[in-house]
Amino acid sequence: MTSEEFEEGRKLLIAKWRENIENCLSATDADFIVASGESVLTSVSMAAGYPIAAAPLGFAEFNGRPFGIEIMARDGEEGKLFQFMSAWEASIPDAVKPPPLLSPVTKFYTHSEL
Repeated sequence: MTSEEFEEGRKLLIAKWRENIENCLSATDADFIVASGESVLTSVSMAAGYPIAAAPLGFAEFNGRPFGIEIMARDGEEGKLFQFMSAWEASIPDAVKPPPLLSPVTKFYTHSEL
């Protein structure tokens, strides 16, 4: 593959991502797409040039790993994303704090215990 073919393919992929994102938002008259923090939304959003933010939901009790959601706004609408994140933060004033890493009550599981 030549560098020109690669660049052409890259541009086509980005254009298709942008087209599909806009179709999804327009079809639902939505301002945001929200997905699990484990989804590919972050990668697609960044590659397509759309603003995205992460909102925490909590921490898993069994391993302390954080989990949350990803919120992607329309292209150029970072202001709405900041409004969403401010409202999110205000709605959860006593957010879940991360577990202490070196606490005697923290149990670390090994593969042999699973």
